[in-house]
Amino acid sequence: MGEHLREFHGFTGNEKDIVRCYWGHCDKQLQRMNMGRHIVSTHLRETTTCPRCNKTLSRPDVASRHEKQCGK
Repeated sequence: MGEHLREFHGFTGNEKDIVRCYWGHCDKQLQRMNMGRHIVSTHLRETTTCPRCNKTLSRPDVASRHEKQCGK
């Protein structure tokens, strides 16, 4: 996602810069380093499922954290 944003949308600068999401009418402000994650979870609505308990989780990083603690 980051490479796509750089190559096709000219998305460059410091990772900590505050940027605005112009997807549809979103207009959310966030750090540049979080834009890819924001787009995938908010606009593309990609999810993942825990193989132990079948819980649907919003992002791969959330799933990794959940799976380490999932008791099922």
